[in-house]
Amino acid sequence: MWQTFPAFLFAHVLADFVFQSRAAVEAKARSGRKAFGAYVRHGAAVAIWSFVVLFPWECSEALFRAVLEGRVLEVEAVSSVWGGLCVPAGVAVFLAVVHVAIDFLKVREWFGPAGSARAFLSDQGLHLLFLAVMAANFPDLAAASIWPALGSILGFDPPAFWGMMLFLTGLIVATRAGGFFVETVLEALQQRSWRGSDAGSYEAPGKENEKPRPHTLEEANTVGKIDEGAEGNAGRAAASATESEEKPSDSLEGAGALIGHAERSMVFLFLVLSGRPDAIAFILTAKSLLRFGSRRERAETEYVIVGTLVSFAWAVAVSYGTMALLSALGVAVPLWGT
Repeated sequence: MWQTFPAFLFAHVLADFVFQSRAAVEAKARSGRKAFGAYVRHGAAVAIWSFVVLFPWECSEALFRAVLEGRVLEVEAVSSVWGGLCVPAGVAVFLAVVHVAIDFLKVREWFGPAGSARAFLSDQGLHLLFLAVMAANFPDLAAASIWPALGSILGFDPPAFWGMMLFLTGLIVATRAGGFFVETVLEALQQRSWRGSDAGSYEAPGKENEKPRPHTLEEANTVGKIDEGAEGNAGRAAASATESEEKPSDSLEGAGALIGHAERSMVFLFLVLSGRPDAIAFILTAKSLLRFGSRRERAETEYVIVGTLVSFAWAVAVSYGTMALLSALGVAVPLWGT
C-alpha cells in the first residue's frame, strides 16, 4: 500500500492541480454539452495519469521485444503484452470514474457552498480516502510498474524513488493547492464583511466604494490553473486603493500569487529538506517588513495578514504530512539532515 498510494496520489495531483485549465473548471459548473465535455476530459486526464504511473514493467519488456520483432499484432504478443495491461487500465478507469463522480457532487454543493474552503477540503479529503482504499486493495500494483525498475537503473532504490515522487506531490500541493485554499478563505472573509455592512458603504480592502467581486469559482480544483488568486487580489488591491482607471497600477500583475507560491515552496523545502522550522520565522519576518512597510488601511492590512498566516499554516501542514508519509515509506526525514 505504501508504494501504491504515492503513485495514486501523484496522478491525482497532476490531473487536478497541474493539467486542468480554469476554463475546464468553470465549464463543469455549467450545464449541457460544455459541462459534459469538461467532465469527460478531466476524467480522461485522471485515467491517463493513473495508467502512466501503473504501467507494468513486464508488459513494457514484452512490448519492446514485440515491436523489434514485428509481432505486435500476433496472438502470442497480444496475450503477453495487452493482457498484462488489463488490470492497470481497469484500475485507472475506475479511479477516473469515481473522481469525476466526487467532482460532480462538489459542483452540486453537496460538500458546502461552491468555491468555499469547506467544499475544497471535503472534496480533497474524500479523494484521498478513496485513493487510500484503492491502494489497500491493490498494494503491489505500483511496485510492479515500470518506474521502480527505471529508478533502479538510475541508482534509486524503491523507497527513495517513491519518496522522490511523494516529495514532488507535496511540493505541488503546498504551492498550487495552497494558493486556492488561501483564496477561498479570503473570499469568504470579504463576503462576510460585505454582508455585515450596507451594500452601498462596503469598502473591500484597497477597493473603496466597490462591492467585492462575485464568487464565481464553482470548482475547488481551480487551483491548478488560477493565474491570479486571492493573493494576487490582495497585491492589486493595495496598488489600486485610490487610483482611477486612467492611472497605472504600481503593483506587478500576478505578483501577489507568485509571492504566495514562493513563500509556500520555501516553507516546504526548509521543513522537508532541512528540518529547520526556525527558518520559517525568517521568511515570515522578511515578508512582513517588505509588505507592511508602507502605510495601509486597517481592513487592507488585516486582509494581507490573514492571507499570509493561512498561507504559512497550509504550507506547514502539508510539509509535516509529507514527512509523515515519507517516514512510512522508510525514507529518513529531513532529507538533508539537521
